[in-house]
Amino acid sequence: MKPIARLDRGFRSYLQKLIDSGRLKKEYGKVSLGVTEQVLNDGIETLTARQAPVFYDYVIGRLVINKCGFCKNDIRWSEMYAALDNGGYCKDCAKKRQEVLKKKAAQNKKSK
Repeated sequence: MKPIARLDRGFRSYLQKLIDSGRLKKEYGKVSLGVTEQVLNDGIETLTARQAPVFYDYVIGRLVINKCGFCKNDIRWSEMYAALDNGGYCKDCAKKRQEVLKKKAAQNKKSK
């Protein structure tokens, strides 16, 4: 699992992208948004006993993908947002998967 106790640049950028895109608020509501903004502004250690579970359960637990679903390598923070929408794959595996799907679609089209 990625270390999240400290806010490294990649993690901060990822959290900011979740906020800026509206995805965090849309999927998990204002409370998750507010807690994540607090983490970015003041640090994880400032979360209260009621806020910490929201951050860890909804943000970390649901929006952080530690390992690629295929190759099992760590997914970089810079690739994490795309991984949310591509089935949990790293950039390389997602690209390979798309190529395979295109080939299958072309084969199916030819066989009809």
